[in-house]
Amino acid sequence: MHCACTIQAASIQGVASLTVQNSSMVKQAKSLNFGTLNINDSSTFQVTHDSTLTISPNGILTMVGGSMSYNLPKSGNVISPAVLSVANSTPFTDLTLAVYPNSDIVHIDEATNNGKFQINRFVVINPENGQHEYESGAVIKTDKTGNLDLALGASLTMQGDKAYRDGLYTGSYSIELHY
Repeated sequence: MHCACTIQAASIQGVASLTVQNSSMVKQAKSLNFGTLNINDSSTFQVTHDSTLTISPNGILTMVGGSMSYNLPKSGNVISPAVLSVANSTPFTDLTLAVYPNSDIVHIDEATNNGKFQINRFVVINPENGQHEYESGAVIKTDKTGNLDLALGASLTMQGDKAYRDGLYTGSYSIELHY
């Protein structure tokens, strides 16, 4: 027996989408600034043992070690941890922090007989989620908008038995956020 039935069908054409976002925008919103060292009121000072000057991600400056006369910077001295801002990431993206320490900070004229500073420890916090410290290798998430702010502190080691002249000392450091 053969049926002469009509088969009913409904169709729909669906829409598919995908957003590709290959990069985040990372910028340094504020520079790492250890301020001005007021040492012995002379144009050159001598460090007799290695000393470490540390600025925390919260902007607290401390000095450890060495045998030198050092005054913590007076009021009006600009001291600030660095602030790094991540924008345009996808929401809740895991970012792996990679910090490359041991960068040199040298006198602006790069005099070879002048002492240099070395950045030897970075500490990173996310000010929005408390004071948890992140070090190299840590995984940090962007927020629901794909943004993230990080405050960065570091330590500077002064070389023992070196003279330091007055003037500006500069250098760079490298931090990566892998996604």
